[in-house]
Amino acid sequence: MGRAGARNGRSGMMNRKVAATRRVAGYPLATVLAALTVAAHGQASDPQPSARPLEVPAVTLSIEDVAEVQVEPGLPPETELTKPDLAVPLPEADELRVVTPGLPEVLTDSGEVGTGLLGPGLALQAAVATGNNGLLRSSIALQHAGDGPDFHLGVDHQLLEGFGQQAPGRQEYQPYQAYHRTDDLQGAYSSDIGGAELGVAGRYRRVENGLQGGQGRSDARHGHGLSDQLVDGNLMLLARPSDAVTVSGSIGGRGASRAFRGSDKPAVTEWQGRAAAGVTAQLRQLEIGAAADYEFRYVRDPTAHRLLGRLALAYDLAAVRFGARAGVRYAYPDDELRIPFEAFVDGSPSDLVTLRVAAGREIIGRDLAGLYETFTFIEEPPELRDTRQWFGDASVRAAVSEDLHLVASVRGEYGADQVDLDDGNVDELSGLHQVVQKEAGKLKTGLGLRWNINPTAAFNFDWSGAFFDVPLYQAPHVLSLGMRATWDGGRFGVENNVDWVFPSKLDTDWHKARDVGLPIISASGFYNVSDHFAITAGLTDLLQPLSDQPRYELAPYQEPGFQASLGVEVNL
Repeated sequence: MGRAGARNGRSGMMNRKVAATRRVAGYPLATVLAALTVAAHGQASDPQPSARPLEVPAVTLSIEDVAEVQVEPGLPPETELTKPDLAVPLPEADELRVVTPGLPEVLTDSGEVGTGLLGPGLALQAAVATGNNGLLRSSIALQHAGDGPDFHLGVDHQLLEGFGQQAPGRQEYQPYQAYHRTDDLQGAYSSDIGGAELGVAGRYRRVENGLQGGQGRSDARHGHGLSDQLVDGNLMLLARPSDAVTVSGSIGGRGASRAFRGSDKPAVTEWQGRAAAGVTAQLRQLEIGAAADYEFRYVRDPTAHRLLGRLALAYDLAAVRFGARAGVRYAYPDDELRIPFEAFVDGSPSDLVTLRVAAGREIIGRDLAGLYETFTFIEEPPELRDTRQWFGDASVRAAVSEDLHLVASVRGEYGADQVDLDDGNVDELSGLHQVVQKEAGKLKTGLGLRWNINPTAAFNFDWSGAFFDVPLYQAPHVLSLGMRATWDGGRFGVENNVDWVFPSKLDTDWHKARDVGLPIISASGFYNVSDHFAITAGLTDLLQPLSDQPRYELAPYQEPGFQASLGVEVNL
């Protein structure tokens, strides 16, 4: 899941996704609506040529839901209903999300494909960093782009330990020394075969978290931990029999498990399989699409099945596109027949404004893997149901000038089986939070400003708000400021950000998490020693040591707080 997210998982201050959403004062920010995205190596758009500069991810605005889940039906995939070319880009799905600065990536300059040290179109990237709290972060990636098949293979490892308040062995309840470990292996391959595009992708991820004293009230709690593993694979085929017709199909599966270290509690394993097929036709300004999706999910008997058939229409009218989508969805063993639908309009009524408005009824498929990735420290729910809700959202991006853009969004949701925490209560034996599903409605808003001060410097401001039935894991308000700059043609760069988070208190049976009013201040920088070698440094949560309270990911489980790191990156 997934903090974010990425879990982009799962490291925020630890480069994990959930931690990256800055849960503080006992209040996890798993789904901050509008916040500053800053990459620790950021570089504003620099027209001056520089050898292999460090890239900076785009900073934009979005609204996301509780977990990383598949929404059916959502926006049409690009292969079905392609958006028109717009003068000002709409906010994308990952645009307004709090992301803690991480290591930059030294990427191959696209203008030099074919001249790399490893051969035409082939690049090798490696990075390593170390810091306090036993921080060790390393990654290596091999990728090919250009003529012929494209592929990417990457391995990431992160280790962080010893950021609790005290060592194990104390009888009274206190958070103790914690640890976090992530191993992530991902690969993807795509190629043209007989006029069709074939794609294969796979992933293996293992995440371990120490329970920091939350494992019950007996001495047995010490040393307990959670170990989550995920194996995922997907095969996709895309063909275009004619210029007007596109046919696609995919098949995939996933296995996810959770084991409890130092406990007799049995492991939980979830198996999922999925298949999809679709066709779309372009008839001048009109696009017509049809698709079918099937999914099964097995944790214990009976096996759950989901089947969805849907139709989509879109019509281009000058600079605006109108669209609608509807489907019929059957779920077993719920024996439910649902009709999700959506109507939308998007486009650029002028060269300076881009907007989108949508409304309808959607179904969000819930699974254990998504919940565990988002919340981590939760018990397995006795029953997990899909969320069914009405929604309406709107987003706009306006160019005040060439260098100054405003971004705003609003989304309302109301429906059944919304995911939340059980009033902050934790299980008596496990010390883990309990998940509940209930009928609720909420309003999420976001406002952002993007200012390119000059070709080498940029400034960002974001505000997000949540109203009405705000879940315990979500912050009601977040304010973020950030700036990044580069010098000497991109050889040097610095970036810093300040986040003010206004959380509600998350109290448990054993722990009272007081608000930590200090803002979260982080800074980072890089120095490109050569075209193929860079030095990076970062400081996270500079003010936290001044507080007598830790920051919390999900009280009583802590964030690591202050962190300092130094690393190097190599690109061949």
